[in-house]
Order: sequence, then structure tokens, then C-alpha cells
Amino acid sequence: MSGVYWSFRLHDADGGTSQDDCGTIRGTVLQTHQESDGDLHLKVQLDSPDQHYLTPGNKYQDVPTHCAQLPVTLKSCVDNLMVLEIIPQHCHGHYPYSDNCADRGAFLDPAAPRAGDYIEATGYSVRDYDPLHRLEGYPKAADGWAELHPVTGLRVITAAPAGTPNPTDS
Repeated sequence: MSGVYWSFRLHDADGGTSQDDCGTIRGTVLQTHQESDGDLHLKVQLDSPDQHYLTPGNKYQDVPTHCAQLPVTLKSCVDNLMVLEIIPQHCHGHYPYSDNCADRGAFLDPAAPRAGDYIEATGYSVRDYDPLHRLEGYPKAADGWAELHPVTGLRVITAAPAGTPNPTDS
């Protein structure tokens, strides 16, 4: 997939590497986080009709802590979120992310939403098998989580109220 670094880790829903399946979801952004590769990660609680996109690996995509790895469930813990990734528009990253950019994919980045925004987003519907997550302590069960990566279109349907917090991972 042009514009996405290490695209070999992304597979379509059937397990292939064609990565040409698009999806559109609606949901509420619970967290935004700028990654070291330049991507803006959005963790989105999907509307019920779109939860069919989720895989068992999505239970490890949580806010604000790693819910599935905790001995007890925290009341503030929300898991089974979908990850959406807005990749940088221009190629100005550092190795190994230097080719991570929307310019190479021939599309424009959508505007970034805020935590609390209710959105509709379109992008490549993929399963992520990032080998680095094993080094970060994720179990094998976390592999193959569903993402829209990259997001190619996004609109805010309802903006978050002023002062809505953006939880951190730690």
C-alpha cells in the first residue's frame, strides 16, 4: 500500500495482502494520540451496526490502560475499540518511517478530530499484525486487530463539548 510504512503487516479481512478493501464507520473518538511514526491514532468506540469490523485483537485496543491485561476491569476502562490511523501528509519522517505519507498514496489527509467527537470515517479496512507489538509486551492474541489504515476521509458529525478530556495511555 503506497504511503504506509511496513505495509506487509497489514492484511485485508480475508487474510490476504491486497489491502484494497475500504470501510466506513461511525462512532465516538475516545482518544487521539500522536505516534512516533507520524501517524495520528484515533481510538473509536463504534456504533453497534459497525462492530462487525472488530476482531478478537481489538480487545487490546483500549482507553486509558490495557484493559485486557489487567487482573480486574476498571470502570474507566473501555476496550474493543477500533483504531483509525491518519498518516502524515508529507514525507519528512526519519528511517524507518521516511516513506510514511499520504502524498505517496495520492490522497489528502482528512482533518483530525478531537476526543469526544462523533465521526464518520472511511479508509482501508485492514488487520494489523505489527511485529513490534510483541516487543511492547502485547500477547499473541492481540494480533490482527481491525483498523482503518490509512483513513482517507473523515467528517465530524457532532463536535465534542468544550473541555472534553483526551485520556493518555499511562
